[in-house]
Amino acid sequence: VDKNGAAVELARGCVWLETGAREGGVAALVQGLRAGDSLVGVSWSQARRFDWREERDEENRSQETGGVIEEALEEARREIEAGVEGRWREVAGVISDALVGAYFSSERAGAREGARRRARGEVERWLEGGAKQPLEGALGELRGRGRALGAFHWELEYGEELLLGTGFDAVVGNPPFAGKNGVSAVGGRGLRDWLKTVHAGAHGNADLSAHFLRRASWALRGEGALGLITTNTIGQGDTRATGLVPVLGEGGGVVYRATRSREWPGAAAVSVSVVHVGFGEAARAAGTAVLDGEAVGKINSRLRAGRERGEPARLGANAGLSYQGCIVLGKGFVLTEEERERLLAADARNEERIEPLIGGEEVNRSP
Repeated sequence: VDKNGAAVELARGCVWLETGAREGGVAALVQGLRAGDSLVGVSWSQARRFDWREERDEENRSQETGGVIEEALEEARREIEAGVEGRWREVAGVISDALVGAYFSSERAGAREGARRRARGEVERWLEGGAKQPLEGALGELRGRGRALGAFHWELEYGEELLLGTGFDAVVGNPPFAGKNGVSAVGGRGLRDWLKTVHAGAHGNADLSAHFLRRASWALRGEGALGLITTNTIGQGDTRATGLVPVLGEGGGVVYRATRSREWPGAAAVSVSVVHVGFGEAARAAGTAVLDGEAVGKINSRLRAGRERGEPARLGANAGLSYQGCIVLGKGFVLTEEERERLLAADARNEERIEPLIGGEEVNRSP
C-alpha cells in the first residue's frame, strides 16, 4: 500500500517484468498492490457505528448501531464472503469515505462531532432511498474529501484477510521519515489529531513511523511478524511511547531483531533503525534475539538489551534547578564569531544585544 499511486503502478510493472508472468499467484500479488493512505481510513467497526472512536459508552453504542448503515455493511460483507465485486462493497466505501470526510471537515473537536452526526443523517437518507441516487450535495462533498485524502479502509480492501480471516502473516515497510513537524506539514493539524484519535495513548510529538508500527501490528491480529525501516528515534521519547510501548505491551509483540542506528544507503542524509517484531507463534519461533548483530537475552522498547522497565519519574526535589532552555528554530539569528566582530566594529553598542549561545556541545567541551 502506498499513498503515491504512481509508485504502486511502478511496483506492478516491476513485478510483471521480473517474473514475466501474468497469471496465477503473480496476478494475485499484483492485484494486492493498492494505492491509498495507510493511516487514514476506518475499520469495519467504525464504519458500522459511523464513529471514528473505537470505543463508546454503552448508551451511545445502543443508540448508534443497527439501522440502514449496519444493514448495508452486512450486504457488503456477504459480497466479500462470496468473492463478488458488487455494488454493496462500493456502498461500504461511500460510508467509510464520508466518515473520514466528516472528521477532516474541521480542526475543532465539537465541529467534527457535529459534522459526524450530520454526515450520518446524509448517509442514512441516501441508503433509505436505495443508495442509487447520484452522490451530490453534502454527501458527495464528504465522500470527495475522503477520496482526496486517499482514505484507505483496510478491512474493505483486504476483506478476505482482515475482515473474514485472522490477519496478515507478515508486514514489511519503509514508512516516511517524518517527525512531528513533518506530520503537520504533510497533513496539517487534522492528520495529527486523527492519528491521536485512532491510536489510543498516542502523542502529537511522535514520528510518523510509530503510527505505521501501530498499523502494521493491528493488521497482524496477534499472529505473525513485521519488519519496518523507521526513524532512529523509534526507541526514544514520545515516538517510543506511541509505537513500541503499546505494541510490546497490550499488543503482545516481541522485538526479536533490531538495528538501532545505521546510515540510510540512499541519497537521504538520515540514520534509520530496523525493527523486527513477532507476535504469537512467530515470536516463539524467532529464537534468540539479535541486537546490532549480537545475540542478547531480550530487547525492550528502548531497543536495548534487557527486560522492559518502567518510565523514569520526575524528582520533585529538583524542581526549579534547571530548565530546557531556548530552542533555536532556525539559524537566522545565530552569529558566527566573525559576524559578531563585524557588528561590534560597526557599532560598539551592538554588544548590549548580542548574547552567547551555549548548547550541549559547548557545555560538554568546557573544562
